[in-house]
Amino acid sequence: MRHNPRGFVIYLALITLIPHVIAQTVETRVGNLEKRTGEHTKKLEKHDSQISELGEKAAGAEQKAAAADAKATQLQNQVVPDLKKKMDEVGENSGVTRRDLDRFWVLLAAVLVFFMQAGFKCLEVGVARREHDTPVGLMNLMNWLVLCVVFYVAGFGLMFGATFRGWIGVDLFFPTAAAVESSYHPLGMEFFLFQLAFAATAATIVDGAMAERTALHPYFIGTVLCGLLVYPVFGHWAWNPNGWLKNVGGYSFHDFAGSTVVHSVGAWMSVAGVLAAGPRRFRFTEPAGEFRSNSLGYAVLGVIMLWFGWWGFNGGSQLKYDGSIASIILNTNLAGASAGIAAYYHARRSGNNVAAKLIGGVLGGLVAITAGCDVASPASALVIGATAGIVHNLAFDWISRPHRLFSRQVNLDDVAGAIPVHGACGIWGTFMTGVVIALGPKGNFGHVAVQLLGIAAALIYAGLMSWALYWIVEQIWGLRVSILDEDGGLADPLLIDYQGTLRVSVLRAWGSWSRFRNFAEYMRSVQQHSPGARQARQEVTAALAAGRTQFIREDDTMATERDVNTALDNHFN
Repeated sequence: MRHNPRGFVIYLALITLIPHVIAQTVETRVGNLEKRTGEHTKKLEKHDSQISELGEKAAGAEQKAAAADAKATQLQNQVVPDLKKKMDEVGENSGVTRRDLDRFWVLLAAVLVFFMQAGFKCLEVGVARREHDTPVGLMNLMNWLVLCVVFYVAGFGLMFGATFRGWIGVDLFFPTAAAVESSYHPLGMEFFLFQLAFAATAATIVDGAMAERTALHPYFIGTVLCGLLVYPVFGHWAWNPNGWLKNVGGYSFHDFAGSTVVHSVGAWMSVAGVLAAGPRRFRFTEPAGEFRSNSLGYAVLGVIMLWFGWWGFNGGSQLKYDGSIASIILNTNLAGASAGIAAYYHARRSGNNVAAKLIGGVLGGLVAITAGCDVASPASALVIGATAGIVHNLAFDWISRPHRLFSRQVNLDDVAGAIPVHGACGIWGTFMTGVVIALGPKGNFGHVAVQLLGIAAALIYAGLMSWALYWIVEQIWGLRVSILDEDGGLADPLLIDYQGTLRVSVLRAWGSWSRFRNFAEYMRSVQQHSPGARQARQEVTAALAAGRTQFIREDDTMATERDVNTALDNHFN
């Protein structure tokens, strides 16, 4: 076998060199990797160092923030009260303090609410018949005279005094500024005057409903009794912090400025009053008498004056001057405006009493928003007002018709429309306030339930108690004026007695009159205690001679003795 030396040498060289080259290459690459790894390690160490530095800085920042919070708390606890004290001292030196500003606003609001008495007078004189403008004005004035004394002597204490088990107040009678400030409210006499104006408003609602046929003296007595036993008692339940309606299963009855406390209570007193006094002559008879308003334009002036006073009525109920006042007044205005618009266009559909419904609708919207003007948004105020305008019109139509209850005729002759305005719209506004609160972030429908409870409590208590009081007044003094006074001495053919017999008014011992629609009705009363014909004749003749009894002929003139004798002959024959 022949060998090739050159090939063998090459072969040996390759066998020797290739592993060496491979080893060198691997070594070089491993070195490069180690170099790169070292570089990356250095970078990671550098980043870790930076992260550590950032962490230390963050911890330092947190410590500084905590120190800043502690410093702020210290300033709030120490420096701010000192600053406030110095500001009060500066205010005292300048003559005006924050407390003075609150007092001034509430006193101004009380003045605005008192000015509403003038608005009520204009409204009631405007809607009543012309011949009754003076008696209506006197009744309006009488409310203020009575409440000024009654509320100071006892009403304020019954309403805001220390509670007896949540039902009635037991102190703060004949209140002084110091007593009010120490036991109830820091505003003192400003708070008392504000509440006095509210009490007078509730009473004034009643005289508008009972106008044209109610005698002044018995109305005076009724106002005293209701001012003591109705308005302050329910007011204690709803507005005294310890009244039972302030905590019913964890819920509080919310009536910010009095949709129920003032307006609905006034309406239920009105219902009792008009039932006790009875309707005006021929108001619900067929053919119906025509009852022309004195001047609806004058009544509109009253609405504007009342609206102006409502700024203080609702805005003053905040009992301090702060940024919420403007929102409260804005909600009040939006509700009144939307109610008037809704009432007007709803009334146009039927075409009946459009002007009266527009006037009442505006007032109904103002009444409705009064309960929740502090919690409602402007949008919800528009909704509450617009729906209240419709509620007013429906209630106005219902109350304008005669009704029968348990086989008896029940006629609510409300001259000024107080019951639909203050009663129906007061209920609606109080209910909708519960809905607004229930739909809020922390609300539920338990708030609606307590609102309904307050509405029912006002209706039952104020209605029944007022009816009992007016019934007592009717039995002892009588509520009606004489027929001649009711008719105003005018010979109006629409007011002729359709039964064709003498109308009779009998003067009572206390100065008011009992009313009889006709002579036969009067004689039935006489014969209850004078059953014999001769005795009955003698009593009627003696009453005529003494001037204690008025006999009115069909032409609305005074009857003569001959007319009376003729009526007696006809009766006994």
